[in-house]
Amino acid sequence: MSGVGVKHTARFRNSRAEGMNSTTADKEPRPPITRLARQLALAHHTEWLIDYGTFANHAEAAQQLGVSRTRMAQIMRLLVLSPAIQEAILCGDLEATERATRPATTEVIWSNQSPHISACGRRTT
Repeated sequence: MSGVGVKHTARFRNSRAEGMNSTTADKEPRPPITRLARQLALAHHTEWLIDYGTFANHAEAAQQLGVSRTRMAQIMRLLVLSPAIQEAILCGDLEATERATRPATTEVIWSNQSPHISACGRRTT
């Protein structure tokens, strides 16, 4: 059996220092990943881990992740936000904190969440 060798050198930039996503081919700067976006990603990942069976429930996830049950509940409430709001958060188009989104997470009808979120502020750049 003969093997074929492939050599490839990848060069990555320090994404935090240069404001770039290291995996994009284009050279357009992207906004930095916000804390709210990381929290939303954590909520999705935690929900997936619970569905997959790694964690039995949110309380166990909170214990394993080293946060209080109350804090885990606050983070998991981000999953109640409408897909459009979640997209804005993940794309960096919405400047807000988790605390600022709490009033919107009490609304189960997505169209009623928009007024609460518009008070948080949109990124202008």
